Amino acid sequence: MILETVLVMLLAGSASADAGAPTPAAKEKPEPAHLAWGVNDLGEQLRVHFSPRWAVEARFQMGNASSNEGRVKAMVFGARGYRFFEEHHRCKLYLGLEGAYAQTSIQGSPSIPNSPTGQDINAQSGFGDSSGVAGGPFVGLELRPIRRIAVDLDMGPYLIDLKEKTTGTSSSNWDFVVNAALLFYFF
Repeated sequence: MILETVLVMLLAGSASADAGAPTPAAKEKPEPAHLAWGVNDLGEQLRVHFSPRWAVEARFQMGNASSNEGRVKAMVFGARGYRFFEEHHRCKLYLGLEGAYAQTSIQGSPSIPNSPTGQDINAQSGFGDSSGVAGGPFVGLELRPIRRIAVDLDMGPYLIDLKEKTTGTSSSNWDFVVNAALLFYFF
């Protein structure tokens, strides 16, 4: 009987001690950074996180390439929306949508001679100057080797719709777009 009383007292004492003891805190993830500047494959971007799961981004890209008609230059101004999923081992999957305004021009033509004024005929006429929109969904992965630096890689199908200014010819095409970026998170 004494043994039973001692056991009851010990169990009651350990139960009351456990009730007053602080429970171990769950691992808290650090608050994510809210503003990031990045260098992407052909330009720059600025990303703002509203929460750990949602972000928006403004992007600027420019590039040029050779073609049969001359040197093609392009500029793209775009906006993106992101939906991030839970982070695992410094790696986050995300989905998003992008919409962009695109502008292109052809400069210098190897196949068309210069005019008597010395200017390229294409440049005088404005031939090859196009503008339009592009957009589509994408899926990507963000890797964070350290807390304030991230590497993003995403891809998706985009609809690109351009209209040539001189002739009024328009063209719509689907293309598969791949983006890469190095991001620096500030705060």
